[in-house]
Amino acid sequence: MRIRPAFIIALITLASMAAPATKASPFDWIKHHKRFLTIEATAIGASTFEYLAVLHCRRGIIDNCYEKYGPGIAGVWLDAGLSTVILPSIAEAYWHDNPDSKVPYIFVSVMPAYQVGQGIAQYKNYAPRPFRSKPCHFDKDKDGFYCEDPESK
Repeated sequence: MRIRPAFIIALITLASMAAPATKASPFDWIKHHKRFLTIEATAIGASTFEYLAVLHCRRGIIDNCYEKYGPGIAGVWLDAGLSTVILPSIAEAYWHDNPDSKVPYIFVSVMPAYQVGQGIAQYKNYAPRPFRSKPCHFDKDKDGFYCEDPESK
């Protein structure tokens, strides 16, 4: 009988949660790291919003969107990496040396604010593609796409 890795992970998770005598349960970690979890939730939410807004914009006329025909999604992923990994790491390192400082909040709030602004701009830049009066089809016999005239039928 083969034991699946997902079963082992679930068993370890349940065992760690069912051990109330220990002080290192996951719930205890959550209680002591609320600031970190808030920072990460904000960053992940802003990254997701920007990503979905760029995808929404690119469904229409792509000339209005971020990076136009270039690697717009790569820029979104770069922003996501900055806001979820790099800038919170810098802020946590700064808080380690100066626990009462307010300066690191600049690191962790500017990038998600930029991402939300970009997301709003991309969502507003959406322009639907023009409607084609002639339905177009791909046909191997005619070597590619052709458009029918609706009045010919």
